[in-house]
Amino acid sequence: MLFKKSINEPLRLLMASAATGRLPGAAALVENAEHQYQADSFPVDINEEHIVAIAKKRIEDDYAYHFMYTALGISGVVMAFILNNVFPLFIAAVIAAFFVFRRLQIDKYVIAPKYSSNKFNHKAFHSNVSYQEAQNLVVYAGYDPFVNFGFRFNSWNLSIDITRKNSSSVDGSDDVKPVDIAVIEQYLIDNLSKSGLLEDDCMSLYFVQGANIPAEIKQPGAVKPPIGLSRDMKYLFKNDPDSRVRRYLWLRKRAWNNEISLSYFVRLTRNKSDLNIEITGVFMPPVGSAYRWVDNIPPRTFRRDVGDVGYALFWAAIMPIISTLYLYGKLHEGISNLINDKKKVMRRNTESNLLHDFGAPMGLRRSVADPAIMHYFQTMDRRSSEIAWTARILRTIIDYLDECNIDTSELSNQRNTVLNQGIIVQNGNINANNIVSGANSVFTNIANKVGLKTKEA
Repeated sequence: MLFKKSINEPLRLLMASAATGRLPGAAALVENAEHQYQADSFPVDINEEHIVAIAKKRIEDDYAYHFMYTALGISGVVMAFILNNVFPLFIAAVIAAFFVFRRLQIDKYVIAPKYSSNKFNHKAFHSNVSYQEAQNLVVYAGYDPFVNFGFRFNSWNLSIDITRKNSSSVDGSDDVKPVDIAVIEQYLIDNLSKSGLLEDDCMSLYFVQGANIPAEIKQPGAVKPPIGLSRDMKYLFKNDPDSRVRRYLWLRKRAWNNEISLSYFVRLTRNKSDLNIEITGVFMPPVGSAYRWVDNIPPRTFRRDVGDVGYALFWAAIMPIISTLYLYGKLHEGISNLINDKKKVMRRNTESNLLHDFGAPMGLRRSVADPAIMHYFQTMDRRSSEIAWTARILRTIIDYLDECNIDTSELSNQRNTVLNQGIIVQNGNINANNIVSGANSVFTNIANKVGLKTKEA
């Protein structure tokens, strides 16, 4: 059979994990989705509503099974006490083992195949009209505004005086043309699209820290922040360089069936005569190995069925005890919530804490990402894309400023610094035995190691 991957691998793997009960933190995911006051996580690669619906269904099924195991355990103990015989306990264990075995077989050979690479229907959950378009406000918690988009690998802050004339003007004009940030951003989009680096992931996003939301956006007290800004609100925060709400142009390249992605957040602001350029690179690694169980199920054989029977018998012996303790804990939690009214307590705690952080928790896609499972080709693709994007973004900005008859020599030097990891050579030569550059660079004298003679400088 020809191996085929789905268009959206993270969505497929996470839906499979939720459907088979192998999504760690599923209960917390459902609780966060139903939180009354916390902001919604920005959706990256997946719409968490699909995952939450599947996880909620699985949790409900777990409750039913726990009730059944508890009933079997209690009835077995009662009948064994009445008959003064352990045979009822044996019967209860056999019935419990049957249900454990049956559920395991259904997970492996009925549910999991629906989410295989060859059968998963991504179109039913990932339409052409992106669910991201409905949300343009990112309310983040803590320090990092880009945490839901992956791991930050670098940030650059550049500046240029846009009042300085270019001595070698292209059109012979001596006048400096006005700089329009919107035009620069459109230049970036067009240039990146023509080069093939940018496909369709491009939009303006507004970021605000969850404990510093302006009153214009959110009402005071226990009120959930909105997911988007109106046109008037966008204009209010668009051109303020010191605003608590920061606007970024989000540019993104996806690869390997959404397994990895590279995002750049570009912010251009005017500060009197200076144009400030802020660029942040964020990388999203593949989904971790713990969530790839659906792709690691061997073919069904008699020997494996016997192994599943042994697994079922082991768990059947202790499952009634585990289920009883689990239901007791849930009962105690339910009574406590009923007495204290969890929603009222949550509202009271939120309103009493004037520094409450309404920022969204870390999104599901980011929480399951694992850089450790990347292979060589993915690493090389990421590095080549990083170099190409950084060079293209800075080159496009410089070209536009050149058209405005602005002296870009200073910005060009800064660009060289970024691309060469800190080494600048201008109108001169370097004469050195060894040179290393970049983060964590190490020089190794290979010639000496293999016994070759090196030419004297």
